[in-house]
Amino acid sequence: MAVTGLGVVSPVGSGADRFFDALLAGKSGIRRLDLRNAERLGVRIGAPVLDLDLSGFTPSLLAQTERVSQLAIVAAREALSHAGLPHANAPPERRGVFVGCGYGGAQTVESGYEALFARGEDRVRPLSVMLAMTNAPAAHVGMLVGAQGPCLTYANACASGAIAIGEALRAIRGGESIWPLPVAPRALLTFGVIKSWEMLQVLALEDQQDPGASCRPFSADRTGLVLGEGAAFVVLEEWNVAVKRGALVLAELAGYACRNDATHLSKPDSAGQARVLRAALADAQLAVVAISHINAHGTATLLGDRVETEAVRAVFGDTPKALPSAPPNQCMAT
Repeated sequence: MAVTGLGVVSPVGSGADRFFDALLAGKSGIRRLDLRNAERLGVRIGAPVLDLDLSGFTPSLLAQTERVSQLAIVAAREALSHAGLPHANAPPERRGVFVGCGYGGAQTVESGYEALFARGEDRVRPLSVMLAMTNAPAAHVGMLVGAQGPCLTYANACASGAIAIGEALRAIRGGESIWPLPVAPRALLTFGVIKSWEMLQVLALEDQQDPGASCRPFSADRTGLVLGEGAAFVVLEEWNVAVKRGALVLAELAGYACRNDATHLSKPDSAGQARVLRAALADAQLAVVAISHINAHGTATLLGDRVETEAVRAVFGDTPKALPSAPPNQCMAT
């Protein structure tokens, strides 16, 4: 399956090219957060998007969208433009939107609670339900592209985005959609969300010398993860369709697998991770030696990184030592 378009809104720069350049330069998007009630947080760092351009939004669209949907719309527009607007030639019922979003409008939920419980008010925003629902980004992008085919949202924690891409791949293979648009938006930087994660004791301690270096996956001195926000879209097309229309093919999505550990709600399981890695390789019909890069989940938690390393070694043996670094409960082979 061909990847023909990319759209990115990220803490290190918006736009796929700027994002890629920032990654190559080793730029970090982590910084001290300036938000209300920050003084009540034990962890005051995060990775916010600072350059979100909403100039193309009408007043009506602004009123109907929460930040998570706004991030998704901006990324989707770039991906469509990057791919050469392929949806224009596809029947509406064959256009699909597949979104991985583990949490919807956090700002709307928090503002509503403050109004009701902190200030004793009897009203919240009239559009609160539509702003806060987890499938709002998918709905807005579906309207953007006129998608009358599948418009689905996958809420599977950190694996949500990868699962959305993989399920879009399956939709093409099954003939349900010839032009799916998978996306992964997230906007979690509110006081209540950060405090909730803080209680799990998995957030990284702030590096006092350089806040941007606070998250250190696979390092001996790692202390945890850092919450952030952003969105990324890819345009998937059947290979022959992409070649026929003269599209620039950026990558091939060769295989996908999804498995559940069925052991614990938050504690990772290396055997489950190894199962999904092997299943993805089998789906892609690739041998271990064909893999030249492993994209790690790398939560930088003491347990998470150790378990992930065990799973990668169980599948790849000593090969990872020679590679640049397989997500825990999902993996895609490219």
